[in-house]
Parts: sequence; C-alpha cells; structure tokens
Amino acid sequence: MAEVTFAEIEPRFRSIADRIAWATAVTVDRQGRPRSRIHHPIWAGKMGFTETGRLSYKEKHLAANPYLSVTYWDPQHEQVCVECLTSWEDNPAGKNRIWKLYKATPPPVG
Repeated sequence: MAEVTFAEIEPRFRSIADRIAWATAVTVDRQGRPRSRIHHPIWAGKMGFTETGRLSYKEKHLAANPYLSVTYWDPQHEQVCVECLTSWEDNPAGKNRIWKLYKATPPPVG
C-alpha cells in the first residue's frame, strides 16, 4: 500500500472537516472503556486544537492515555477519521494564538 502525505489529502480533509465543523472525540477512560463526546476542533495544517478543562474527565483520560480519536460524519456519509496524539497548551501566548485562529476563521469552524 502506497503511503500518502498529509499535504496530499489535506484539501479533501479540510473540505469535509471544515464543512461539518463538529466532531465526535473519543478517549479511553481509566478503566479502559471508550468515552465519546462532541467537540469543535479547529485545524492549522495537520495540527488540531480544541478546548477542554484541566480538571475534566477528559484530562484524566488523556493523562493515562494521550491518544484521541476524532470522527466527522454527515448524513451523506462523508467522513473523516483522525487518530491524534494530544498535548496541552498551557502557555498564555500559545492559548492566545489559538484563540486568534478561532476568531479569524469564518463560521462554521471559527
């Protein structure tokens, strides 16, 4: 099977993800069970950003297993699945940069 780069699939990925905007995000809880919720990620290249609290269940899940599965789906059955390695942005300048990205991006994503 031939490998493809993100640059090769990015236009199609963005056309689906940016149109749908809301995605199902799945973590694994501390007992090994999948836990899903709806998120509103924003993408800058192959880096995605979303908000959650540092005292949330998601934080506890990601502390034990830093991987997140994100799926976009619509009634026409267009879909994108993204497997992510997560990290926290605790730097105020980094948080401000992400907030500016949300503000500068047109709806429905921004």
